[in-house]
Amino acid sequence: MNAAQVWDRDPPRAGQTLRLRGPRTRRFYPECIRRISYTDLENDVHFIFMTNNFHLAASTIARLYHCRWEVELFFKWIEQYLRIKAFFGNSQNAVQTQLWIAISVYVLVAITKKHLHASQSMGEILQILSLSLFENPPIWLVLADAKMIIGEYDACNSLPLLEI
Repeated sequence: MNAAQVWDRDPPRAGQTLRLRGPRTRRFYPECIRRISYTDLENDVHFIFMTNNFHLAASTIARLYHCRWEVELFFKWIEQYLRIKAFFGNSQNAVQTQLWIAISVYVLVAITKKHLHASQSMGEILQILSLSLFENPPIWLVLADAKMIIGEYDACNSLPLLEI
């Protein structure tokens, strides 16, 4: 079942227009907000979205939040594997350059994984490539050797479950 079929079976619902009631929240945001509820039937998870957009359809809002989550995961991957904890410069150009380099690395690793049908995760591929950065063999050979070494390492350290 693809994502479009799941959306069609249980479309998001926008049943409520709300106004914040707390003394501070009402003062900081006096306008109305919209509550959208959606149940992801594949993962059996219920989501509630709050938005100030009353013009878009509820399904569009739910899809936008889903896409936003994918972007969040992408930046989490970049932060985790490319170790961008701080920027090297403060100017807009320095920050954009560092982000474009990180995005380029991500895309190159994704293309490598897809093109070589690699079984390793993108994080593992990045670690393998960073260790073999100045070596001459082709990438497919490096990834194949790493897979064999990991397999041999796992086999050496495993203990038999039952002695027969």
